[in-house]
Amino acid sequence: MAPLRPIHPLPVRLAHGVNAFAMVCMLMSGWAIYNASPIFAFSFPGWATVGGWLGGSIAWHFASMWLLVVNGLIYAGYGFASGHFRRVLLPIRKDELIRDLRQAARFELPHRLGVYNAVATFALHRDAAARRSHRCLGAVDLEASAVVLADRVLRRL
Repeated sequence: MAPLRPIHPLPVRLAHGVNAFAMVCMLMSGWAIYNASPIFAFSFPGWATVGGWLGGSIAWHFASMWLLVVNGLIYAGYGFASGHFRRVLLPIRKDELIRDLRQAARFELPHRLGVYNAVATFALHRDAAARRSHRCLGAVDLEASAVVLADRVLRRL
């Protein structure tokens, strides 16, 4: 049996691991923030939350958010500097896209480890272009808006 070799380089694997950790922290702190609201009858068990109290949970939530932002910047820097994005995501050829779309429509699109099919690559490019053209709010703006909104709602109660 041939020795197993990693599909992705170490920096990509580390970035994915950090993202998984940060998302779990955001989820658990978000549940704790949810539990602090008197509006909702349902609450998550204490063992499934982090922060201990509302302020602590918000601190965990923002710290996790910044971990995601910094990790994303490092990942993007690595992807561009090493040529990882260029090798994996470019070029998109019209004939490959049409072939993969037909296979996907028939539920016959093969899955090859470490190889992105043309449909997935096209979707990544389309999503990135949509984010640039629509000037969506960033994660920081959304998080700040949610905190301000929650503060206003709680003050009125």
